[in-house]
Amino acid sequence: MRNVIRGLVVASLLLGSSASVLARCGDRPGDMPAVHAVSASVAAECGCCGRPLGLQRTACIVPTVRAAVRARHLPRRCLGRAVRSAARSCPLECPPPMRAGKCFDTIGLACTDVACSPDQPCPLPNAFCNPRCLDASTCTSDADCDDGNPCSRDTCADGTCAHECLCVSPVGGTFTCCPGPAAECSPPPPTTSTTLPPCSDACRYYLTCGWPVCPIKPPPTGAPPCTTQELGAPCSERGERCDPGSTCGETLLCTDRDPTQPSCPISRRRFKDGVSYLDDAERGRLRAELMRIRLATYHYRWENSCTAEHLGFIIDDLGKSPAVSPDGMTVDLYGYASMAVAAIQAQEREIAALKGEVAALRHELDERKSSHR
Repeated sequence: MRNVIRGLVVASLLLGSSASVLARCGDRPGDMPAVHAVSASVAAECGCCGRPLGLQRTACIVPTVRAAVRARHLPRRCLGRAVRSAARSCPLECPPPMRAGKCFDTIGLACTDVACSPDQPCPLPNAFCNPRCLDASTCTSDADCDDGNPCSRDTCADGTCAHECLCVSPVGGTFTCCPGPAAECSPPPPTTSTTLPPCSDACRYYLTCGWPVCPIKPPPTGAPPCTTQELGAPCSERGERCDPGSTCGETLLCTDRDPTQPSCPISRRRFKDGVSYLDDAERGRLRAELMRIRLATYHYRWENSCTAEHLGFIIDDLGKSPAVSPDGMTVDLYGYASMAVAAIQAQEREIAALKGEVAALRHELDERKSSHR
């Protein structure tokens, strides 16, 4: 009888400890979005940059966060985290507010025609507002044309920006070039020339991957509508892009290599070889790897400290991972989400096993009670 009761206590402690761990701020999917939403609310309601931080904390930050808790917009366990996050978004002195610009697509590595400003952020999570994406005709000096790419020569001539891509960093027999809004590097030419070669006979119109997740109401791609351009047809202007009218952000791009390689997330079996389903051990390994990922809040270097913080992980902390694209520069959202699914499946099996043990112990306890009546 004592062993049965001891087993029930141990199982209850296991389940209880699991629940207490999950109750910490940041462990549940909705926690951090709620924290960031409250931070944005503080920035909107408190006028962060208008008075000293100490007065802000007492007069506005803490009351605003507590109001969000009372309204159930923020879990109570995240109150302290939200206050600290909101305080970090309210520095003692703020730089000039971010200028309006256009959205820069971090997947296509190109500016779009989607306008943005501090009051009108970019609609997609893979884009940010960049003042340098404004029309090139506004330049008055070379400094106005800086595209943030140290591998390009940026000049202003007659009010128009020009960007010459310089691929001058040989690494392992290849040339590298930093991504930038206006400059794009082709594969290295056979000579040591540092200028971008003209589009050869190999240039064709390729279809790009499009958005990582298809939105219900797709925003504009920023590319002009296609007219005579056709998929697979020859083209001469490298980097020319047009919108064929897709509902998931795909565009036609003039280039000499398929931009969807090594692959886009396509889930139909007929597109895949070597399909191998994960077993319990592999799901457990992915869960352990996922739990080691350190989440961080951050600003991009081109943003000022008054803009809302981003949430995510730093690729440099991970190394090789299913959550990182093969190029080591961007996040593989499909792989990252699949790791989370594997972790949920592994945890669900453990919870089901614990529930089964508790049910068996309760059944044994009930039988012993009936036998003593």
